[in-house]
Amino acid sequence: MKSEKRGLVLPSIIGIAHFLVFVVIAVSVLFYVSSLYPELKGLFQNTYYYMILFGTLIAFFATTTAYFNKGEISRMGSGIVKIFCLFVYTVSVYNNLDFTIELENFVANVSFPGLLDLKIGLLVLYGVYFVFEYFIYNKERSAEPDFLP
Repeated sequence: MKSEKRGLVLPSIIGIAHFLVFVVIAVSVLFYVSSLYPELKGLFQNTYYYMILFGTLIAFFATTTAYFNKGEISRMGSGIVKIFCLFVYTVSVYNNLDFTIELENFVANVSFPGLLDLKIGLLVLYGVYFVFEYFIYNKERSAEPDFLP
């Protein structure tokens, strides 16, 4: 594999897309839900901060991951840090979404333990992908002779 020069346009688009999904849309949905149901307003208070902080970090590390070529240690490192931020983001959001609804004669507990476990499993597999990608593309890069024109 030849080392190609990467531009900033594609990584910037990827970073903006991650920022829109993990910060703007997610916070807007929570804000809309809390405005429809004012009794849930206190439930989502800390969730906003986690979404904004870790969503911004996810967007930044998605940009740096997209900038570096496959097989570079920088891509693997930023990919693993992005996965860690996604893990904290996911756990904080799912933990704040466990709540109990109490009416006069009815109590409902809403929690998502199975969905959280599935998401964490997928994040672990995604993190392992970056490690394998590094080793596979690094071997291919080191096997090619360097010819200077």
